[in-house]
Amino acid sequence: MKKILFLVVAFFLMFASIGNTATIRMDELTDGTSTPPTTSWYVVGYNATTAYRFTIGSLLGLFTYPAAGVAVSTGTGWTTSLNITGISDSTSTTSSTVAGSATAVKSAYDLANGKQASSATLSSLAGLTETNGGIPYGTGDNGYAWLAAGAAGKVLQGAGAAAPAWSTPTYPSASGTARKILVSDGTNNVYSTETWAVPGTSGNILKSDGTNWTSSNTISNVTIGGFTASKVLCSDGSGNALACTNLTDLAFSSYAPLASPTFTGTVTLPNSTSLTTPVIGAATGTSLYATGRIDGTVGVTLSTANSATTIDSTSNKSSYYFNQGDSDAHSIYTLPTAAAGLQYCVKNYTGISRVVTFQTSAAGQYIDLDGTNSASGGFIHSAGAAGDGACVVGTDATHWVAFPVKGTWSRD
Repeated sequence: MKKILFLVVAFFLMFASIGNTATIRMDELTDGTSTPPTTSWYVVGYNATTAYRFTIGSLLGLFTYPAAGVAVSTGTGWTTSLNITGISDSTSTTSSTVAGSATAVKSAYDLANGKQASSATLSSLAGLTETNGGIPYGTGDNGYAWLAAGAAGKVLQGAGAAAPAWSTPTYPSASGTARKILVSDGTNNVYSTETWAVPGTSGNILKSDGTNWTSSNTISNVTIGGFTASKVLCSDGSGNALACTNLTDLAFSSYAPLASPTFTGTVTLPNSTSLTTPVIGAATGTSLYATGRIDGTVGVTLSTANSATTIDSTSNKSSYYFNQGDSDAHSIYTLPTAAAGLQYCVKNYTGISRVVTFQTSAAGQYIDLDGTNSASGGFIHSAGAAGDGACVVGTDATHWVAFPVKGTWSRD
C-alpha cells in the first residue's frame, strides 16, 4: 500500500510547478507512525532527501492548471492550445472554438463520398470560357474546346475529326405559311412561293392552277400540241404521249375475230352489256341464245359434315350437292330466292343415311312436290334412307318444282 502511495505522489510531483513544497516535514508528524490521522487523509511522499506528508487539498495545489481549451504538454507543464472549448456533432457550424466529434467527422465523410468523382472530362469542360449560343466539342480524350455561335439561319456541319463549323446555305429561321415547302433558290434554302395541296380524295392528281398546286380528279384543260378533231392520246412506244390518227383510220394489224369461241365453266355477262344480234342467235341483256351444243361442266359440291348448307345463286346457277352431314340438322340445304332457270340437286353421299331437306329462303317462297305446294317459307324432306336424292328447278320469283330422284319425299 505504501509503495502505491509513493508512486502516486511521484507521478503528481512530475507535473507540479517548481517551488511548491510541503509545509509539514515527515519528522514533525505528531503520532510518529504510518497510521493515518483520524481527522483527514494524507498522502506521504519522499524526494530522496526529505519525506513529506500531503492532504488531498495541498496535493492538488501543487498543479498549475491551463486555461479552458485543449491541454498541450510543454515538457515541464501544460498549456492551452487552439482555445477549443467543446466538442460538437454539427457539420454546419463555423465556430473556431468547437472541435468536431467522431459523429461529425463520419457525416462529413459520407457527404463527400457521395459527390461526383474527379473526372478529367468534367475538368476540361469546366475550364472552357462559354459564350451565348456556342457549343462545346471534343478535341481528343478528355479534351474539349468551345465553338462560338454561328450567324442566324446557319446549320452545324461536321468535318470528320476536325472541328465542326457553321455552314451555308442558310435555312429560314421560322416556319413558312401552311402547305409551303422548302426549296433551293440556288444560294439558300427558302420556303416556296406556291402552296401544295392536301392529297384529297383517293385517285386525285396534282394539278397547277397557274399559281399553286391543287388536288384534282380531272385532267381538263390539258393541252398537247398537234391535237385536232377526232384525234386520241396515244403512246409512241418510247414513253411519249402523242396526238394519234383519227379513230376511223386506226388499224389493228394483230386483231383477228374469234371464229369458233369455246367457253368452259360459268360465263356471266354484266347487266349493262349491250349486245348486237350475233350469228349464233338472238341476244338479250343477260344471256346469249344458241342452238346446237354448248359443252361444259356443272358445279359439284361435297357438303361440310358439321354444318348446314346455304346455296348461293350469285355465281352458282346450277349445281349438284352430295350430302355428307353428320346429322339431320347438318343435312339441310337452304335455297336462294327462286328465279326461273335455277336448278339444284342434292343426294346422300356414299354411306350416308340422313334426312335431306330443301328449305325455302323466306316467307312467300314455295316448293311444288307432286303437284302440291309446300307452306309459305316451307320445305320438303326425304325419309332418311341411303341414296335419297331430289332436284328442284325455279319457275319464277316465288316457286320451285321438285323432282324426286330416289327415296320417299314429303312436304312440311
